[in-house]
Amino acid sequence: MMKDDDDEEDNLYDEIYTKVMYNNVSDNFIIKKIKNMGSDFDVNRIYRTIDIKWPLLTIACFVGREELVRYLSTHPKININLIDYYHDTALHIACEYNRINSLDLLLKNSSINVNIQGHGEHTALHYASKGHRNVCKALLLDSRIDVMLMNCDGETAQDRALRMGHYSIEKMINNSMYTALIRIPNKTLLHDIIRMIIEEYL
Repeated sequence: MMKDDDDEEDNLYDEIYTKVMYNNVSDNFIIKKIKNMGSDFDVNRIYRTIDIKWPLLTIACFVGREELVRYLSTHPKININLIDYYHDTALHIACEYNRINSLDLLLKNSSINVNIQGHGEHTALHYASKGHRNVCKALLLDSRIDVMLMNCDGETAQDRALRMGHYSIEKMINNSMYTALIRIPNKTLLHDIIRMIIEEYL
């Protein structure tokens, strides 16, 4: 492809990014423009600007463009778990900005990995646990997210909720734990204790 063609393609992507980010037009307009570009359109392209370095799906979640999220999350070529420049996914951003409907749409994609650890080794549940995002947390817990994953500070999402005084969130997480993953104060799992006891007496 020649330089002029590259410039033209970059301009088309920049136009789509600008319209999505700044809500200048409807979601249907954007979707139609993407479809008109055909198979050449890269749904996983990372948009790099001064402020952000996100793929289009993440941008759509950030600004709450639900119909665009619906279209992109079901696109046959979408990488639903694509990690952005900051090591987060669209799932993280949907939780960070409390985009409930977008989160629900993402979770319907059978390929989604709800346990990806992003910036600071946070899971989406860590992001959801930092504020009053009860619906987001309920959706994640229903998706069987691993509540025992720790961030770079050694905190689970439950620890973070407690530290920030979000006791209703902590209770939601606690109630979701399986009996096989009962939490004890030293952050070990019950089945690990049982294994150690068995090994000691064998």
